[in-house]
Amino acid sequence: MIAKNTGAYYAVEFYTPAGIYLGALEDFTHLSYSRVENAVTRLTVTAPNIPPEWIARNARIAVYRAAAGAPPRLEGDSVFFLRKSAEAANDVTIEGLSAWAIVGDQQTPGRIVAYAAGSTYAAKSGMRPDEMVKEIIRENLGSSATDTDRDLSSYLAVDADFDSDISTLSLSKGISYRQIGKVINEIFSDAGEQGERYFADIVVDGDPGGLLRFRVYKDIRGVDLDVIFSPDEGNIADPVLVRDWTRQATAAYAAGRGIESDRNVQEVEAAQGDIIDPFSRMEILVPAPGLKNDDSLQAEARAALDKRRPVFSFSGTVTDTAATRYGRDWRFGDRSPWSFSNYSGTGRIYGVSVDITPGGESVRGYFISESIDGVGV
Repeated sequence: MIAKNTGAYYAVEFYTPAGIYLGALEDFTHLSYSRVENAVTRLTVTAPNIPPEWIARNARIAVYRAAAGAPPRLEGDSVFFLRKSAEAANDVTIEGLSAWAIVGDQQTPGRIVAYAAGSTYAAKSGMRPDEMVKEIIRENLGSSATDTDRDLSSYLAVDADFDSDISTLSLSKGISYRQIGKVINEIFSDAGEQGERYFADIVVDGDPGGLLRFRVYKDIRGVDLDVIFSPDEGNIADPVLVRDWTRQATAAYAAGRGIESDRNVQEVEAAQGDIIDPFSRMEILVPAPGLKNDDSLQAEARAALDKRRPVFSFSGTVTDTAATRYGRDWRFGDRSPWSFSNYSGTGRIYGVSVDITPGGESVRGYFISESIDGVGV
């Protein structure tokens, strides 16, 4: 199908779960899909005739799109898995889930860390974020799984660990019998609170019927763009600038081992710039009964304060315009400068949604700031 309003070309390919090519749809009445960082997303396609042999649980669905002036490209560098079909009098509707459904999320069953607490499989210690999540995948979906029924290594590979000098961050986490997608997001959130940004995805190596690959990205999933997203440029809608002190804390008391007057309690305060009015001091208690020395308790209090920083962010909806065309000038995961209301910085496109009907296509990118130049909160 060619979108009437933009000239973009679409084709939807079907493969068996194991990756054998079945055929392609170029004539459909409706197609919609989305991608969001580290989340299960959905695809829907409706067509007058979809061969019954294409319809099977976990059949792979690949969407190819060619933007005006650009060659066809696999959307999101990944596939969707067929999970539902509905046949009506004149058409068939297929629904699929993104490949992240393999690990799942809070709404979608996937895989869990199926190991007992305290085991080396469920208690990770002193590991880099990328190293930790890749080991979790290998042990629950790969050749390191103790239950061979859980081994997907013939269909899902895991990228090699990053070089050791890419990060000095060391994390520890207990993960027994927890949902893997949620665990990965928590690990990346912990890393973000210490100044390092990570993303993960399940992508394909070239052919949508080929080997799937679990991949971790540090700092950026896509590429850096020269495009500036701004209402003044006409390429971002619904801009919102938020400054939020709701959960901020400016002092933390970490209470360690001991009772009453013998209990070691260490206080840590936020930077002086965070205490700017008579009511700025906001205190939290951090229970840490397993800790006893001053340094470890102060580190615990400081980490709790880091999680209670105020939020200052910019967000908006990236629009597909003649000057900034989706698929040619920007894609899912790309990073770019932004400006709004005398503020500027950098941000990323953390999600994309696409909807195509005979009348044309509608594309939205979801943008969030990563930095705001020269701003204190």
